[in-house]
Amino acid sequence: MGVPDTQAVPKVSFYTAALNDDINEIATSVEFGLEYTANIKIKLNDDIDRAMLILTRINNVVSSHTSAISAYRQVRWEWF
Repeated sequence: MGVPDTQAVPKVSFYTAALNDDINEIATSVEFGLEYTANIKIKLNDDIDRAMLILTRINNVVSSHTSAISAYRQVRWEWF
């Protein structure tokens, strides 16, 4: 018995890029978030064509972001 080692479990933080009318604003938000974490959440709505444009743009941002390159190899798209 005892207190569990809190260092054994890494803390995961997320940055949320909110849905915005301007895809450039979303991309800028993702770039900002990547300075702090490789875990980016993206808010999307039911417009599939727009979602594909946003995800394509974000894919380009993430792949060109040097601090996220190693994390990018582990990118996984999750749909909720």
